Amino acid sequence: MALGAVPEDMCKALLLIGAFGFSYAEAARACACAAGTIKSRVHRARAQLAATLSLKGPGHFAADVISQSVATQAERGRSHRGN
Repeated sequence: MALGAVPEDMCKALLLIGAFGFSYAEAARACACAAGTIKSRVHRARAQLAATLSLKGPGHFAADVISQSVATQAERGRSHRGN
């Protein structure tokens, strides 16, 4: 399981934010650290998961229409935020 390869502190932050819907402030309180630390842990956990799963962007999901659509929308959102 890819999530098992993520260090415990990053995994906990990712699950609190991504799976359980905690805000960064709520997750920070649960982990007894700063909200910025949670943001960093979530970012690093997502990057590690993407690398572990070899996700290389929207093209990775070419055979799956739903995943392709979600990945493409995410890339569009990322490029719009950068402007």
